[in-house]
Amino acid sequence: MFLERYTPNHFMGLSAWEENSMQKKKQLVFVDDSGDPGFKKGSSTHFVIACIVFDNEAEVTQTAEIMNELRSKLGWRQKEEFKFNKTRKDHIVTLLKLLERVNFKIYATIIEKSKVGDALFKRYPGAFYNHVIKETLLLCELRNAKIRLDGHAGRSYTKSAVAYFRKSAKIDDYSILDIKFTDSAENVLIQLADLVAGAILRSTKPDKTDSQTYIKLLMNKISVIDIG
Repeated sequence: MFLERYTPNHFMGLSAWEENSMQKKKQLVFVDDSGDPGFKKGSSTHFVIACIVFDNEAEVTQTAEIMNELRSKLGWRQKEEFKFNKTRKDHIVTLLKLLERVNFKIYATIIEKSKVGDALFKRYPGAFYNHVIKETLLLCELRNAKIRLDGHAGRSYTKSAVAYFRKSAKIDDYSILDIKFTDSAENVLIQLADLVAGAILRSTKPDKTDSQTYIKLLMNKISVIDIG
């Protein structure tokens, strides 16, 4: 069963002092996808972009420590990654339970690709990929955000994609400080975004016995899941 759109109660009527205080805080945002952006035969039926938003660096540090400690307990190599499609499901459950005590927010977009009518997106999966990231960033209520996206893209693509995101997802002068692509092997928070995106994608597959297993462990952290 698909998740219904879940939207938080937004803060309204902030004073000028409160607005100024919020603007001084830096967010850290980690982005990854699940499924694939293609429209060919054999492509995934759905595509997910997930953003993990931290409001302070202390929570980022705590999350990384929990993930690295579990990696050590599992006897993994230092560079072995948490990946939804490769990590044992019981290990994913263990990690998500450990992270229940850490504060972060999840914003995500689920696209049912059979409903996509834009011919441009079907011809150019890269344009579709960028568009869904942009739409998901717009959900996040960004304030002084440092954004890290999973990717090994070439320099020309990275430069154009970053310019696109900065322009199209910039709500005001306080939205985005910087955007960079980073190797997931070097960043456990990107790995967390992979797990979250994978968990959300799995929730769209009612034929899977674990379709709701992981999403239930994340529900108290989900701010918005937009279904398109």
